[in-house]
Amino acid sequence: MIEATVTHLPTSHVTNRIKYVYVIFTSHIDTGFDHPLDEMEEWCKSVIDDAIDKCERYPAFKWTIENTWQLSNWFKRTREKKKIDKLLRLIRKGRIEVGAAWDD
Repeated sequence: MIEATVTHLPTSHVTNRIKYVYVIFTSHIDTGFDHPLDEMEEWCKSVIDDAIDKCERYPAFKWTIENTWQLSNWFKRTREKKKIDKLLRLIRKGRIEVGAAWDD
């Protein structure tokens, strides 16, 4: 199957090692495009808060925070130490991932 879709590489470079494709939940925002920045920051905070709640309610649920800008703003707007500890625990366990980019 892979050989049929990758036509620009010699066959010797194509392998059939892919065994799984994971589909993960995430959100995408166009920072400052849809709404004023302060509204986008608040919206991102609520999305991350919802992801934390869903991870706690559903053991198999996982989430990806799109970029570090969203995470940075979440920390800036979150005062509850318990909530911060929950997020850090979920990140350490691999239940919530953080994209490496600063912004989209």
